[in-house]
Amino acid sequence: MKLTRADTESVRRALNTVSCADSPGLPALRDDTRYYGALPLMTSGSWMILFTGHESVTLADAEAALRGDRPDWTVKRLAWDLHGRAMPYLVVTREGHDVHVSLNTDPYVAQESKEIADSYAERTYAAKVAAADRRFEIDFEMREDMDNFNTVAFVQHSLRDLLGGDCITFMASAEEFIDE
Repeated sequence: MKLTRADTESVRRALNTVSCADSPGLPALRDDTRYYGALPLMTSGSWMILFTGHESVTLADAEAALRGDRPDWTVKRLAWDLHGRAMPYLVVTREGHDVHVSLNTDPYVAQESKEIADSYAERTYAAKVAAADRRFEIDFEMREDMDNFNTVAFVQHSLRDLLGGDCITFMASAEEFIDE
């Protein structure tokens, strides 16, 4: 069963009205929580690596790429329970900073990619964004001191390398793109 955009919106509304005391196991929600894709995000920063094709790439591939030869990184696979459906994601920890990574292949990703591309139609890579039907979602706590920026950037680079660079990163919180 694929999660629909309506399902995601339903979860977002429910999470915005439920307290942790009422639902053991839910992390605390903050006022600046942002949501993208199927995973409710407990952070204020979000990057998306948009791509098309690469149908064989899985979250397990991302996990292997992020583990690599990095003794200072910890990578854990976790899952949200959403109406009895496990929604897997990774937590990458480096130097005490957590970065959440999920792979979203749901059908609404293509529609959202088109909406993003329409908003940035003047950009030379808008067509590449519009064609994207899959994405990695990278979520993190934005810090004023930017102490965790290197961790976020290293995670993004590892995932882009996994895709052979055939992708574009959208930094949703800054409304900027990285097209290397």
